[in-house]
Amino acid sequence: MDILHLEYFEEAVNYLLSHPEVKGPGVGLLGISKGGELCLSMASFLKGITAAVIINGSVANVGGTLHYKGETLPPVGVNRNRIKVTKDGYADIVDILNSLLEGPDQKSFIPVERAESTFLFLVGQDDHNCKSDFYANEACKRLQAHREEKAPDHLLCRGGTLY
Repeated sequence: MDILHLEYFEEAVNYLLSHPEVKGPGVGLLGISKGGELCLSMASFLKGITAAVIINGSVANVGGTLHYKGETLPPVGVNRNRIKVTKDGYADIVDILNSLLEGPDQKSFIPVERAESTFLFLVGQDDHNCKSDFYANEACKRLQAHREEKAPDHLLCRGGTLY
């Protein structure tokens, strides 16, 4: 995926909000992995999102450029040399993405501080696709720094148990 246009998803949100069966005042989102990243982007840029559940999602724009009404988020850089292969022959790509906290890749950080929705971050620490716990913590830090009300919920999963 080279380019992702959020206007496409905005059209879907507006359709749902205009549907007589949707009570409103907004809609909720649920996303896992890339879907969680997309939900975070939607909540950050679009109106009408009142809640979002992000499961093992990234706070970085990954894989392609995100576009919304003249704004763009470049994809975070990757270093394929950081791929590890497990003893079972599986690719462990948890370290493949560049740091979001320094250098040009900071521009790939999804601006969660813009979001008006509530969030629930669910994190599996055995996720070997991205640093889900780190990303959820960074999103929470940004949200707390920009909001006076209660901090976002942040659940931590270990070995299938919710804490």
